[in-house]
Amino acid sequence: MYYPDFVHRSTEEQYRILYQAGVCLGTRYEGRRRLLLYQICGFYAEVVYHPYDQQLEGIRCFEDTELLEPYLEEIAIGDLLENRNP
Repeated sequence: MYYPDFVHRSTEEQYRILYQAGVCLGTRYEGRRRLLLYQICGFYAEVVYHPYDQQLEGIRCFEDTELLEPYLEEIAIGDLLENRNP
């Protein structure tokens, strides 16, 4: 599926496609909202979810890797660097 095809679908259909075929890359929180990052077919989708009332707020799709930065801050690379082979 191509990016333009995905973004023109309903939010419910996008969510179903992400759940079935996407790869969840990370999770972060903004206040009470939970944001899940998915990769699918060369682009990214961020699912905004309210876990307390179990409501899907929306899905933001993007191809720009700069928008991945908030998720990169959550990755602890210290253990990876310590276990590197010389």
